[in-house]
Amino acid sequence: MAAGKERKRPAFFAKMSTRITLLISAIVFVTVLVQFLAASNRASNAMEETYLNYAQNLAEEAAIGVDFATQFGEEAYGGYAQNLAQEAAISIDFSKQFGEGVYQAYALNMAIEVAKCIDTAQSGSDLPLTTTQLDRILQDVNIRDVEGSYAYMVSPDGTMLWHPNAEKIGNPVENAAVKGIVADLQAGKTVEDGAILYEYKDALKLAGYAFTKDGNILIVTADYDKFMKIDYDTLLGNITIEGVEGSYAYMVSPDGTMLWHTNPEKIGQPVENAAVKGIVADLQAGKTVEDGYCIYEYKGALKLAG
Repeated sequence: MAAGKERKRPAFFAKMSTRITLLISAIVFVTVLVQFLAASNRASNAMEETYLNYAQNLAEEAAIGVDFATQFGEEAYGGYAQNLAQEAAISIDFSKQFGEGVYQAYALNMAIEVAKCIDTAQSGSDLPLTTTQLDRILQDVNIRDVEGSYAYMVSPDGTMLWHPNAEKIGNPVENAAVKGIVADLQAGKTVEDGAILYEYKDALKLAGYAFTKDGNILIVTADYDKFMKIDYDTLLGNITIEGVEGSYAYMVSPDGTMLWHTNPEKIGQPVENAAVKGIVADLQAGKTVEDGYCIYEYKGALKLAG
């Protein structure tokens, strides 16, 4: 080797120790990077799950709120509608009960007065009044403002002594109520002047009856529906659920016939909606149906009714 000639040093990256150090550093870096990425992914997943759970909880709470509001609203307005229906029914029942009492007393008093007239006309004579005499007394007897009201007279044995329909005179009385009075008399029972409700040829009648001195039965009668003029337009026409536009009341008979409706064309027609038809069917099947409220669909619209 020539004197003065220096030995060359190997390059930095040519050293084995350097290569090993760089390799280890690279491994550590990759490991840290992988762990960092994994940790970031876990954090992202955890955050995503947290927000998904949060969103789900919000949705569930909102659904519960809607369900509660719906249920509470249905119960509140259903109960309100039911109370309105109950109050209307009580008003109608009171009107009927009060009206029946008033009109029965009215018919009774009229029967008593007419019986007194007959007694007065017959006083001083042992002979019964003639048909002509009875015509003068009875043919104009009617209950004021009650169309179709009239009087008739029946003997204690049930024979028609006078009737506005002359064809009935001399024939047995037909209606069961007066037949019952006759049966009681013939059985020796004491029968006082009074008032009755009875059915004759599918029509409900209200009548007062009184006895003449000869024991004849004087009856003043009228059709119940004409006697009892309940103002349904006032009782039902003004019923609405406060704050609910388009709410109204209507009334249906136990056989499903519309008795009153805000639309007069529906009165007398069969009820249309399935919910009330169901109530009618239950009644006709002998089931007990309590007051309540229901939700039903009618012509594509959901209805709530009490």
